[in-house]
Amino acid sequence: KLCEFIAKIRDEIGKPKFEYKSFEVDHDIYEEIEKEFYDRMYEDVQAVDKEVRDANMDKIAEDVKAYFVEKDKEAIECITENLKKCRFTDKAIVLKQDVSAAVMSSIHECADIIFMDPPYDLQIEKKILDLLASSSIINSDSVIIVEAKLNNDFSYADELGYIIVKEKLYKTNKHVFLQKKPTA
Repeated sequence: KLCEFIAKIRDEIGKPKFEYKSFEVDHDIYEEIEKEFYDRMYEDVQAVDKEVRDANMDKIAEDVKAYFVEKDKEAIECITENLKKCRFTDKAIVLKQDVSAAVMSSIHECADIIFMDPPYDLQIEKKILDLLASSSIINSDSVIIVEAKLNNDFSYADELGYIIVKEKLYKTNKHVFLQKKPTA
């Protein structure tokens, strides 16, 4: 009788239901990162000797560094919390400043991959790409991925010295993959 009672109450009341939407990695971005780092990491972890393998992995860990540039306080808190959850705080530098200032004075290392997700309504992608083109933080091997509104026009990329490698379109936005043109 007790089991019947529990079943009846469960059927009447039920459990609160919620939908969990799993985070899905954008395959194009994943492929770009994989293309950039897979060969090096594969060779390093294939070392037969454990000490050599560990030394190789330590070297990779030393080389990894991520910059997060944001001026909104709440966004900074979110970034910082996510970095803690991922145990990535020692490899990340969070800069609370305007992206222009960061490109011009705070970041001094060449980036392999830059992901830009500027506010859509400001249309500042061109300004940032122009700053990046004349900075030392990118070269012709660097990949810049810009998230933008679907209707944003990137026809100016060529005049800024970029090649559009790929454009991935979604319902309301897109990812534009760019690389700096090689210097002759």
